[in-house]
Amino acid sequence: MKKRIGMVIAGMALAMTVLITGCDNNKSTLDKRLVGRWALVEGETYNNPENMELLSDGTGIVDQQGFTWKTVNRRFYLTNPLIAKSWNYTVSGSTLTLIDDDDDVFKYKKIGKNDKAANPEDTNRLVTSLADRLEQEAERTVIPPMPMEMPDYSGAFEEIPAPVPTPTGR
Repeated sequence: MKKRIGMVIAGMALAMTVLITGCDNNKSTLDKRLVGRWALVEGETYNNPENMELLSDGTGIVDQQGFTWKTVNRRFYLTNPLIAKSWNYTVSGSTLTLIDDDDDVFKYKKIGKNDKAANPEDTNRLVTSLADRLEQEAERTVIPPMPMEMPDYSGAFEEIPAPVPTPTGR
């Protein structure tokens, strides 16, 4: 009898484990269709991304700020230490449609390297992470050289005479 109760309890524990792990509908994923550069073509830009570059590792650059992104149950999430936003999304060809909780619609066009909107200075290297993207930006950044000699300011200031004490009336 004890053996049978132990088997029933073990079977119930196994079934619960399978149900709990197998029915997780909120798994975080990266919808690979979203990887790439996107530019807003329809919708307000106030508090919404204007330009996004979503990388395959779940990082990205949104309006020149580093972000992480993910998709869960047809919902698109962008987060960084200062802000988090989410939208329902659909992808149709080269159009990404985001719909916020107020039913405002934002349409984005995927930008390829041959599109006019793409940065002409981009290299042809494949970007696979935020670190790669930042490295590319650093390679394009030109820092002006520091002057080798400091200018001579010795004659630039005139000497101010010390104040002359005035007699007090005692």
